[in-house]
Amino acid sequence: MLGTLLTGFIGGVCAWFLTDYVAKPVRRFFDLRRQVNRCLLYCDNVQPRAEWSPIGRVSTKISPEDDAKLTRAQNALMKLGGEMRAFANGDRLANQVVRALGCDADKIAGALVAYSNQISTSGELRLTAHRRLQKLLRLRGDRLAPRLAPMESETRRTAPHVANLPDLLGRKD
Repeated sequence: MLGTLLTGFIGGVCAWFLTDYVAKPVRRFFDLRRQVNRCLLYCDNVQPRAEWSPIGRVSTKISPEDDAKLTRAQNALMKLGGEMRAFANGDRLANQVVRALGCDADKIAGALVAYSNQISTSGELRLTAHRRLQKLLRLRGDRLAPRLAPMESETRRTAPHVANLPDLLGRKD
């Protein structure tokens, strides 16, 4: 009877350990991955401040509202990159489980920061940064938003965009 009690106690401690130190952080990673995916949808539809041309980077005129949306998108990507880096460095055991599932949180964090730096300029660098993020997150990216593909400014189509980024990220500001 004492052996059964001891076995049950040890099993309970192991289950608690696995739940608290592995399952919850892994779940947190997938929640964070979902937030990044929603943020990417928002970022796909922001107007860039500049575009690449054969002569180099050329500034474009955008409205103050579009400029504010672009700034919010850059800040959101940086914040999510910081959260992903904190996960990679803080929850080491869970990060190993996530790596075994095919995602590298540290690389994703770097890609988020890189994309936040590229989002203000349309062209190949922005598109490459976006595709790298999709690949690292293992997201399907069959169709890109019109503003992501490198196009001439005359043919750029306007896509509907999310009005409130804090709501998109699950916060009420």
